[in-house]
This record gives sequence, structure tokens and C-alpha cells, in this order.
Amino acid sequence: MEILNHLLDLFWSRDDYDREIRNEKHFWVAYECIQQNAVKVN
Repeated sequence: MEILNHLLDLFWSRDDYDREIRNEKHFWVAYECIQQNAVKVN
């Protein structure tokens, strides 16, 4: 199984940006950050 996990890691990098939303305040902070990043890209 360890070899399989290593092979999968070569194809799919783990996303360190995934986060669980802790509460409503954290949700809105994350939401605003996403909105600001979208504006910068466009």
C-alpha cells in the first residue's frame, strides 16, 4: 500500500490549502480572501 501511495503522490500533489471552516467568522474571512483573490486574477 505504501508503494501505491507513493505512486499516487507522483501524479497528484497533496493540496495544503484545503482547510475546514471552524466557525462562521472563519467562513467570512475565507470568503473575503477568495473574493479578493478572484479580483486580482481578473
